[in-house]
Amino acid sequence: MIKSIRHIAFFWLLLICGSQLMASDGDTAFLRNTRKIDVCDDAKKSVIITLDIGEISKADSLYGYNFRIDYDNEKIDFHTFLDLNTLTQNFQYKGANFFNSEGYLEGYAVNLTGTPVSGNKPLFGLFGDYIGDCHDTTYITVNYLDFTDEFVRKYEVFIDAEVIASVEDKEDRFLKAAFEVDTVSSFNDELKAEALIMLETNPGLRLESAMFEMSVTNSELYQLETVSSISEDVFINDVVNEDNVLKFRAFFNESFETQLAFKAELKQLDKTFETADLVCNIISVNECSCITRLFNDNAVVKGVEEDTSTSVVDFFEKGINSYYDKNNEVFIYETESIGIDFIEIYNLNGNLLDVNNKLLNRAVIDVSNYSIGTYILRSQLMNRKQYIKVLIKY
Repeated sequence: MIKSIRHIAFFWLLLICGSQLMASDGDTAFLRNTRKIDVCDDAKKSVIITLDIGEISKADSLYGYNFRIDYDNEKIDFHTFLDLNTLTQNFQYKGANFFNSEGYLEGYAVNLTGTPVSGNKPLFGLFGDYIGDCHDTTYITVNYLDFTDEFVRKYEVFIDAEVIASVEDKEDRFLKAAFEVDTVSSFNDELKAEALIMLETNPGLRLESAMFEMSVTNSELYQLETVSSISEDVFINDVVNEDNVLKFRAFFNESFETQLAFKAELKQLDKTFETADLVCNIISVNECSCITRLFNDNAVVKGVEEDTSTSVVDFFEKGINSYYDKNNEVFIYETESIGIDFIEIYNLNGNLLDVNNKLLNRAVIDVSNYSIGTYILRSQLMNRKQYIKVLIKY
């Protein structure tokens, strides 16, 4: 019986309502969005819309209305007509029909007997869900809002509700790039080396792809050649080298979280003691990801230095490197795997100037107080083999 009354009331409103859209002057009705939407949080994807027509007095004679609301059905799914704590709560009959497949809903409210409805509350509310997957902005629009002829207010302007679905910034929504080592120094005989990069993220962040840039300073001495994947979960594509800057896109499998992801290949163009900075920057991630924080990294590149020594005794010398570092005014003496028993430094007159005992695999000897000239280094490694090197301070 109630359902039949509602249908009668609805059609009654259609017959007697007068459209207010053509009024030359009048009031403004506001559709308002009352919730913020975090598109990456299932618990925060509900939408509540209210229609505000201002304060209504009894003298305004509000006995009924009907309406249509339009929306993007690919973004919004309305399912509940809200009358609690609204003006509509005081109407005898009210209801709404949802046509989500077509992107609109229609509703009505009417008092067939009694006093007119008054108050300073929203006319009604709508409850639904944001169903889009990406951050986006959509609008809820009044198609029409008609009142019974007795209603003295006229509404000329209808303000749309803006629904903004964004990705809330949270600490666990990140993608981080990190070099495996702080210093890249393992250059081979062809003066080439590899830098390994680890990527770290969290599951469930809709990470599909990311754009990267890798660059190295001192481009006249070091050159980035290429980049390639070292993981089954990472695919590298669109690699472009522009002025010693590698630009590329990485695609990720759904199972990707944290692992060594790719490697960059470098070439040293000239032997030198100068270092360089190797930088890995994450430029952007795919549009619908839930990542708000990008962390980049850099490493120091230390190439093969020029050996300024002259060998006097050259027994089993493979793996020994010695040179003068002009910038820091030090002699460098290093071995690949064997510790150093002692190093003695003599001038050309045969005078002993310095002794360094029981060192590890590398000795840094301060010669800032030495005059420019030639010096002899006598060393013994812990395998009891002895060597003599000539180093020149210049």
